[in-house]
Amino acid sequence: MSIQRISSGNYNLDRVMGGGIPKGSTTILLGTPGSGKTTLATQFILEGCNKNEKGAIVLVGQSTKKFIEDMASYGWNLKENDKIRIFEIPPLDPDFDERLISIVSELISWGAERAVIDSVSTLLLSFDRMRKRRELSNILFGLEGMTILMTVEGKETDAMYMADSVIELSSQMENGYLRRRLFVRKMRRSEHSMVGFPYVITRSGFDVITPSDKPPLISDELVSTGIEKLDVMVGGGVIKGSITFIGGQPGSGKTTLGIHFLLDGLKKGEKVLLILLERSAEEIRRDLKSIDGTGIKDLSVYDVPLSSPEMILKDIIDILWKTKPSRVVIDSIDLPVRVLGDELIQYLCILSSHLKAVGATAMFLANISMNEMPPATGVNISQYMDYIVHIVYVDGGRKRNIRVLKGKGKIDPFPREVAITKTGMVII
Repeated sequence: MSIQRISSGNYNLDRVMGGGIPKGSTTILLGTPGSGKTTLATQFILEGCNKNEKGAIVLVGQSTKKFIEDMASYGWNLKENDKIRIFEIPPLDPDFDERLISIVSELISWGAERAVIDSVSTLLLSFDRMRKRRELSNILFGLEGMTILMTVEGKETDAMYMADSVIELSSQMENGYLRRRLFVRKMRRSEHSMVGFPYVITRSGFDVITPSDKPPLISDELVSTGIEKLDVMVGGGVIKGSITFIGGQPGSGKTTLGIHFLLDGLKKGEKVLLILLERSAEEIRRDLKSIDGTGIKDLSVYDVPLSSPEMILKDIIDILWKTKPSRVVIDSIDLPVRVLGDELIQYLCILSSHLKAVGATAMFLANISMNEMPPATGVNISQYMDYIVHIVYVDGGRKRNIRVLKGKGKIDPFPREVAITKTGMVII
């Protein structure tokens, strides 16, 4: 028997949950303060409004006025929405039982289909363990038939064992960046993803970052790197829709090579995009103005604001789908390499899936030392790249060599001397 599901309010979270939240179920949103529980719960209620479903929000120990003001920062008008009712229970209310019975009765008579309780932790703060379970059972029994989201502070709680589903929102500082990951820890009678996914909270609300669900581009067509001799080294050009990793020491010519690749696309009438993570567009244009100056001015350049790896990934995915370029250079992926550790593989897989879905042929640039290829991260990313090209200084820094370490089909793996001239990169 198939389970009827309703949307959580976020398309990607629905995918992670196997199609959405089971209708009539109870879901716990578990997480620390500031992890996005209230934002996601409100999004869930608003999604119901969009489908003409009535929804209720029960605030425990929170001010309705402040809650409405906080949600307005996302552009959500809860004050004038006749599909939403908001109830407030003061913290440690001595008449809690009576107030709860009154709210449940009102929701049933009003015909609410979705309900949020924010938060159950505050609600049960002063109860002993047995009473916690009894009060929670009373709530769930009274709201039976509605789809319920309850927010809970912390990591473990008795409420988890009574809920049908548990979603954990992890939000913590790592290496100077706020890292956010979502885990579906439990879903009764339902298949769901067993891995964690990055998520972000933007001005539009809560969003989980997942691989694209669109089919990838499959092609045998070869695309020029913009440098004829490098095309020969990689077997006639790189395959359309592929990803090439360009590694090299600082100043070795990685960006110059990427610009050649993009300018070749421009000359052929293609949409191209240069994505900068740690450099500005003005700096790039200044450094490379001697390379086909006319083309450089016409390059589409997107500066990604310095932020968490999750937000950077979200920004890149958004600009890819907005512009749908046929060629992309990302300069550079150093920040995610430094910060992500073991999560780098998932990060690159998600990004690669969106690049291939929009049909883009891409180059990832990264700084490496003399003996690193790919960069030392504790994980091997080379298997996720279609081509790997290495540019390194030799002879005490007097010369540069370029070498193809991996490709599709027959490649020329022998190093070639390369020079950076006034007109760009030249392979000797």
